[in-house]
Amino acid sequence: MKLIFTFILVLAAKLVVSQTSLDGLLKTFEQEKYRDFNKSSEIIQKLRSYTTSGNNEARVEAYSAISDFYSVKGQFTVSLLYLDSAAKILETNDIPFQSEFVLKQGVVNSYAGANDEALNLYKEALLLATNEGPRETANVYLAIGEILRKAANYDMATKYLDSAQHSLNGVDDSESILARIYNRKAAVLNETGEIEESIELSNIALEYAIATNNIDLMATSYNEIGYSEWHLNQTRGLDKVLKAANLWSEIGKKRYEVSALLNAVKFNLEDGQMDSAVHLLSRCDSIVNGNPWYGIKAEIFKFKDMIARSEGNFEDAYNYIGQYHHYNNMYNEALRNEKIQRIQYDFRLKEKDADIKLKENLLVNERKSLVQKEKINKQLKKRERLEVVLLILAVLLLLVLFWSRKKVVKQSEELEETNFQLNEALENQSFLMREIHHRVKNNLQVITSLLEMQSKAQDNEHTKQVLMESRSRVASMNLIHSKLYQQEDVSRVKIDEYIFGLHGEIAALFKPEVKPKVMLDIEPVSIDTKLAVHIGVMLNELITNAYKYAIGDSESCLTIEVSKHGNELTLKYQDNGPGFDYALFEPPQSNSIGLRIVKNMLRQMAARYELDTSGKMLLKMEIKLRENDSDNRG
Repeated sequence: MKLIFTFILVLAAKLVVSQTSLDGLLKTFEQEKYRDFNKSSEIIQKLRSYTTSGNNEARVEAYSAISDFYSVKGQFTVSLLYLDSAAKILETNDIPFQSEFVLKQGVVNSYAGANDEALNLYKEALLLATNEGPRETANVYLAIGEILRKAANYDMATKYLDSAQHSLNGVDDSESILARIYNRKAAVLNETGEIEESIELSNIALEYAIATNNIDLMATSYNEIGYSEWHLNQTRGLDKVLKAANLWSEIGKKRYEVSALLNAVKFNLEDGQMDSAVHLLSRCDSIVNGNPWYGIKAEIFKFKDMIARSEGNFEDAYNYIGQYHHYNNMYNEALRNEKIQRIQYDFRLKEKDADIKLKENLLVNERKSLVQKEKINKQLKKRERLEVVLLILAVLLLLVLFWSRKKVVKQSEELEETNFQLNEALENQSFLMREIHHRVKNNLQVITSLLEMQSKAQDNEHTKQVLMESRSRVASMNLIHSKLYQQEDVSRVKIDEYIFGLHGEIAALFKPEVKPKVMLDIEPVSIDTKLAVHIGVMLNELITNAYKYAIGDSESCLTIEVSKHGNELTLKYQDNGPGFDYALFEPPQSNSIGLRIVKNMLRQMAARYELDTSGKMLLKMEIKLRENDSDNRG
């Protein structure tokens, strides 16, 4: 028993030492992966041992670190292979994926140029992050915004970066993530030419970075500010970029330091500061020495060639351009190898997916076969029971059908009687309505005749004119009732027939010596009787006024247009009369009964209208029809 207890203690101690050693290696690697390539490589060799031994968590952490190493080297496909190995451990042992791990897969795919695959992984990470917390959600939104920025989809990039910011509302200790968000927003504005706004956002990011004492984020902010300020103030821009380079140097991010220094070299060359550019390139040489950064080395020699040519030192320029082509070829070769590895990686993924789908299809078919057999057995048993049940139901159904038929016959007879009574009542109602309209029409005709007789008996011209105008108004309403009692549907009036008849009545009343040019362009629309009365009364005033004051020679013209668009009726009236002061149309200035009537009708119809009375009479109005105001065009 004592030996077993001792063995367990020794094993536990070994596991603790192993985990402690792994944690130390991972911490050292994080410090050195950007600083010293050779030292990072040595640490990775030690971490490889943890991929085949230790617990599953340790194996995943080791594979993830090795993936980072190859990502920093620019070998993104190799990096993905190690992440796939980590994912396989998680899947095999039913360990739930975390959004951070899926997000890392997406980022490496993004670096490798597989943006579609990266976006799919980001979506998967977003689903996981929503169940983990606002910081995880913000990190995924930030990654999506960055990949969209690189694709120059600036509107969508801004939306996702805004979502990242909003997800952190009310979240404590979120300054580091906010600094990254504001820096990416600044990058979007810089690329869209909004320089001052970009600088403003970078300064906000810098404040967040300083608050958390995060040197990496401070350097990123200074770099963004410097790149933007170069367009406005070259000296300030150069100072900020150099400050970013020094901060990255302080934390050992050599690749980022060189990138910032090369920006400073570019600024110096554009400003003609050759000595400063040479000094900065010398500093770049000392950093890249021993690191496989072929693209950066090619860029350094390209700048050296430019300086040598500008100074007339063509021999050095020749050597520099040779070095440039040498490293550029190595860089392109690395890119080609990366593309080949990516193609092989994608091919393996497709083979793996095809194999998985084949196995899934076989399992599905096998399950379907078993299910089908079970269904057949169940159906046979059910069929036996159903035959008995159906026989009983058939007898019951015959009885029900016999009883139902008697009931249906009786209900049918009752329904026919009810329909007959309803149709008879409807016909009686329709007859009564037509009779009412007929009697109203006759009464209005009597009133019209009385007004006409009264006007003829008057010697006073003003009184005679007032009586004739009243007669015309009554006649416009009488015309509607005259049409209603002659048709089946007494609730609607065809507006085209009504307006043609109304104009004819008024024209016959005035009998002008010279006939005006009359254009009636009216769509055949049926409208509610009440609305037709309002339109008729208003048009009666306008047409009567035209025949009194506007029509006198062969140039006189009168136009009425009516059209229906959707649920709106548009009416346009125009004549070329002398017009009048628009102020007379507005109460209390208006003393004209006719204008008051027109104004009142427009109000009752809730019409939107435009009125022009300068040297003419032009009224254009739009009426919003209710559901029962109009039907389809006739």
